[in-house]
Amino acid sequence: MEATPNTPKKKRRRWLVVALLLVLVSISSWWFYPRGDARFVGRWRIDWDCNEQKPKEILVLKSNGIGFFEGTSKDVLRWRVDRNRLILGEGVSWDGHWAALQLQNWCRLFTGYIPWLYAREFEITEITADRIRYNFGNDKDDECRGKSLNRIPD
Repeated sequence: MEATPNTPKKKRRRWLVVALLLVLVSISSWWFYPRGDARFVGRWRIDWDCNEQKPKEILVLKSNGIGFFEGTSKDVLRWRVDRNRLILGEGVSWDGHWAALQLQNWCRLFTGYIPWLYAREFEITEITADRIRYNFGNDKDDECRGKSLNRIPD
């Protein structure tokens, strides 16, 4: 008895499954590929230099470029470092725009999270293993803006 050869349909289906698996592996590799500066990855407590009564927030920065706040805020954002600047959020200038506010309210209502649809840039003045000091905006106008991030050990 002779073995029956595979029909073209079975071969085509097999190649389709292989191609689909290859696409899935490629997408997941791209998604989880480390994008962020390794010095910034981790959990950070935001300390306000001027107001000890202000509640401490925790900022979590993941290696894939995604960040979020733990605690009272449920903001989700992308982050990156460009030279001496820490950039939180996307580079869209929609801050305060009614469409951005409506989209954020819709996301909060249906998902419980608030995406950052704007970018905030922080000038980094000092980096150590456990602390990042930065300035935001024009610190001469507001002495309360100079802040620091202090690493929370895992």
